[in-house]
Amino acid sequence: MAAELTDLRREIVSVIEDAERPVSAKVILSRMISKPNISTVYRALDYLDARNYISSVSFSGIRFYYAGAPGGHGHFIFCRECHEILEFDECVVADLQKKIQKHFNYQITGHVIYFEGLCSDCTRYLDKKSQSMLT
Repeated sequence: MAAELTDLRREIVSVIEDAERPVSAKVILSRMISKPNISTVYRALDYLDARNYISSVSFSGIRFYYAGAPGGHGHFIFCRECHEILEFDECVVADLQKKIQKHFNYQITGHVIYFEGLCSDCTRYLDKKSQSMLT
């Protein structure tokens, strides 16, 4: 890691790299040993994201941070009810990306795709809830 990173920034990157899925700033703060204030964490995240040490994505207005995947790709499934995030590796848009590059004469350097819906637990819960309201 570059010498320009402070101990705090290195700690944040470490927390993100150790996470199993993208994490919010509040989750990052809760996992930090140094316990800075939340505004310091947000400033450090902005710095790290702008310099490509980490990547970020927003789901339902909440920004989540993750260690950038090789090739600048991010593929996620997001539950709009419980906010569970699953990451998957299969790149389903490689052919589309090539077509877009050619059509618009762009050099695409990465992409983020996410599917939004309901996980199986939330689907069952909401089905039970709606059934109980009918009876």
